[in-house]
Amino acid sequence: LHGLRRVDDKYILAPEREYYDLARDPGETANLYADEPPAAVELAAALDERLGGWDAPESVAARAGKLDTEQRERLAALGYVQTDHIADDAARLDPKKMLPLWQEMMHAQSLSNGGQHEQALALIEKVVAESPDDAQAWSIASLVYKRLQRWQEAERSIVRSIELGPTADGYVKLAQFMLVRRSAAEADQALARAAELDPQNGDLYITRGDRLAMAGRFAEAKLEFEKALEVDPVRVGTTARQKLQMIAARLR
Repeated sequence: LHGLRRVDDKYILAPEREYYDLARDPGETANLYADEPPAAVELAAALDERLGGWDAPESVAARAGKLDTEQRERLAALGYVQTDHIADDAARLDPKKMLPLWQEMMHAQSLSNGGQHEQALALIEKVVAESPDDAQAWSIASLVYKRLQRWQEAERSIVRSIELGPTADGYVKLAQFMLVRRSAAEADQALARAAELDPQNGDLYITRGDRLAMAGRFAEAKLEFEKALEVDPVRVGTTARQKLQMIAARLR
């Protein structure tokens, strides 16, 4: 979004444009743009003129440099998530309309985290029906299906999420579903793709270790769990240590 404001008014260029009289409405509760007051038209023209010399956001994103591992880790530590995927309809989506869907999506995840999986499923299915191109919504749907042990729907959902926005986490989850149905070769391919996207993803090595342990290759599995502990101790450290204890017992 772009906007331009003065002391007493503000204009926001959005799919549904906004104009607020801040002197009378400092809380920005009444969007006056539909009436096209002269001050709104003036601000809109001034913003258009300034933006006229700027590159389109899509072209800027297309030539943006990739983040290296250290930059990704620093952003992740601050709570940011970086993706290389930009939805085709991103410029047409209005935050005013999308925010309620995002809130429902987060509520669905919270319900499932609390064990209310059926309620979560009803809510997340509503979200993906209304916003079928949302990769995160499909990822949450996959999580809920998994917790309900509806494996086919869980795998189909994560495949759809990956199609919309490929991530290392997505491919790792896909590999885990493939291991559930004992398709080790397909799981290896998914894990290889995850490694290309983010070799510092701890779950990648946890899942590799699980795959090797399932095949009875415990010494090799131990190396993968140790690698997970090395590269991603905060997120997967507890799991890696538990896996290493199990492997040590097996090797004894």
